[in-house]
Amino acid sequence: YAGIPISATNAGVMPGQWEFKVGPSEGIDMGDDLWVARYLLERVAEDFGVVVSFDPKPMAGDWNGAGAHCNFSTEPMRKRGGMKAKEDAIERLSKHQDRHIKAYDPKEGKDNKRRLTGAHETSSIHDFSAGVANRGCSIRIP
Repeated sequence: YAGIPISATNAGVMPGQWEFKVGPSEGIDMGDDLWVARYLLERVAEDFGVVVSFDPKPMAGDWNGAGAHCNFSTEPMRKRGGMKAKEDAIERLSKHQDRHIKAYDPKEGKDNKRRLTGAHETSSIHDFSAGVANRGCSIRIP
């Protein structure tokens, strides 16, 4: 009804965890779609007395945390020979891992440190990695 492209929903590993996927969206619309979707989620949950958390590990335990998995590509990445464009982007991202970890976490990495342990389909917060079909990497290439 709101025009937000929701492409999937599924249960997560952690007890009570549910996920939804926003997109596909193009360009800057992705950020707008994600923010509005989160706002609507919180408003609907409020009406039903349900708690929403965006904390990366809201419950301690031996299971996966919750992270915002962002999929993106550029036109060169989608063309024949696009793997080179992906590798170049990954190389550039790898040089700024610490800065990105701090920027993507309101507590400068302290919250994500609980989730990015190197276990449960994550890489360690201290290591940058990328791989094809590897669910334990910082960057996953399908």
